[in-house]
Parts: sequence; structure tokens; C-alpha cells
Amino acid sequence: MHILETYALASGSKIDKPFIYTKYAPLPFDNYITVQSCGKAQSRQYEYWQEVIDFIKPALDEMGIAIVQVGSKEEPALVGVLPLNGQTDLGQLSYVISRSKLHLGVDSCGIHIASAFDIPMVAIYGNSDPRCCGPFFGNKEKQSIITPFDFEKVY
Repeated sequence: MHILETYALASGSKIDKPFIYTKYAPLPFDNYITVQSCGKAQSRQYEYWQEVIDFIKPALDEMGIAIVQVGSKEEPALVGVLPLNGQTDLGQLSYVISRSKLHLGVDSCGIHIASAFDIPMVAIYGNSDPRCCGPFFGNKEKQSIITPFDFEKVY
């Protein structure tokens, strides 16, 4: 059972599509994807984002699609992206992600914001089971969840 369903069941609440407050954040372009490279826990770190950016950037450049890095100021800066990490509040982060073509990230806030806005995503999960704490909203066919575990065999 997803953690959101557990909380709703325990509190007698109904789960509905969330309202997420957005606050305008100016960007120099309209076509972009977002990437959030880290989460707070060590298990939410992925060290190969620069290689991912280097691989996809030429194709995105041909299509006129930019890359925007979001997240905290502690996250390592990526080369070839517009660095907004540490420069947005939660409302601005939601605005930026809600208008992106795709969100790439680890198990963190950005994944859940993208899910609520039905933004296609590639999400990397470390030691947490995405069946219980993964994206809850949005079209599951637009969500690629990567995890090192086969949780079917763990339980």
C-alpha cells in the first residue's frame, strides 16, 4: 500500500488530486526539461548525472530543448544546464517543473511535483520501494521508475 493511502486510511481522509501552489519564475526559454540530481539521504544520490546530461544534450539541442537543474544549493552543479538549484522557493520550483517537458530525478520532492502535474519522468529510487513511496498521481505510462532492487522478491 502506498504511504499516501496509509495516511488517508488512518485519518479517514479522501485522496484527491492535490492543489500545488505555483509562483512565477522567469526562464529565458519555453522548451526545457528539468533535472534534480540529489536527495537528502545518501541512498538518494546518483553520481552519473553529468554523463546523462552529456549524452542527451546534443539531441535536445537539435530539438531546441534546454535543461534546467533544480533542487538545493548543495547539489553539485551540472555543466550545460541552466542552474536554478538553490535559487527557487517551493512555489517557483513547482512552476518550473509544471511547465517542463520531462523531469529527471531521484526520489525527492521534484518527482512528486512532476507526478501531480502529470509531467513525464524518469525517477531513480535507491533503497525505498516506489510502490509505497513513489509517484502517486499522473499517468503511470509516462513514468519510468528505476530501482536497483526487485521488490517483488524482497517481500
